[in-house]
Amino acid sequence: MDDRNRESYTVMILPNPTSKTYRFSVSKKNVKIFLSIACAAVIFLLVFVVQYFYMVGNIWELTSLRQETTAQKSKIEFFAQSVDGLKRQMERLKEFDVKLRMITDLNVPANASKYLGVGGETDTEGQVPALSAGPEGGEGGTEVPVEAPDVLGTPPNHQEALVRSLEEDLSTLQINVVRQEQSYQELTQAIEHRRNRWASTPSIWPVKGWMTSGFGRRISPFTGEPAMHRGVDISVPENTPMVASANGVVIRAGWDGGLGNAIKIDHGFGYATTYGHLAKIQVRVGQRVKRGQVIGLVGNTGLSTGPHLHYEVVVNLTPTNPLRYILN
Repeated sequence: MDDRNRESYTVMILPNPTSKTYRFSVSKKNVKIFLSIACAAVIFLLVFVVQYFYMVGNIWELTSLRQETTAQKSKIEFFAQSVDGLKRQMERLKEFDVKLRMITDLNVPANASKYLGVGGETDTEGQVPALSAGPEGGEGGTEVPVEAPDVLGTPPNHQEALVRSLEEDLSTLQINVVRQEQSYQELTQAIEHRRNRWASTPSIWPVKGWMTSGFGRRISPFTGEPAMHRGVDISVPENTPMVASANGVVIRAGWDGGLGNAIKIDHGFGYATTYGHLAKIQVRVGQRVKRGQVIGLVGNTGLSTGPHLHYEVVVNLTPTNPLRYILN
């Protein structure tokens, strides 16, 4: 046997100075084997520790990505529900728009019928079949609830398709919002015009009393001959306050021949009213008045047989029966 293989190391162990000494020998070959195994174990342990921390990092990153994906899915689901709610709200706005256009006599869309009534026969079970909304949310007669898609269980490629669909819906909603805003601006202008017209229409009694003479031809109490009576006579006690029957501007306030003290108001839109035989005038020329505002006191001035108010309505320069416009 090779002498190098017989070489060994002697190890002495002395627990304390008075105790017996323990000694044993270990060959150099065994020491080399032990050291090789120990080095291999240390290297393996280091590799294991590195791999462990690498896997822990990957697991933490994967967990973070999963949490972020879950949050994104929840946001997409919420966004889908929000877009669906906006589509239904836009349909209600369209319905309201159509009704306003019908009320204001504006141009009504060709598809307005779907926003009005629905009818027809029921099916064999006695239930009216529901019509689902179309891709733009407006191709159906009856609105049915639309469930939001199950985003959390949707594959990634389907999620991308869903996001694209939501983007298209959002783009369509933005276009519809712009159109609806333009329509409401038109409606606002039309309603404002009609409100001014309604406010300028002589629609209330200037004074409450007995109508002693109506509009049209009658026998004149002064000449005894047939004559045209351009207004109505309302008998009330003298100095009774009387009001303007609509908004307007005073264009005459003073003596007017047979009408005595009289007031004439231009209401615009072709309307004008005259109030005659007044005891007192309480407005001036150029003054703006409101419907129901006191403008004078009833009297007995001019050609009059007793205290009363002579009230005229002229439409486009033509005398008209005031009773056609009085609502109260």
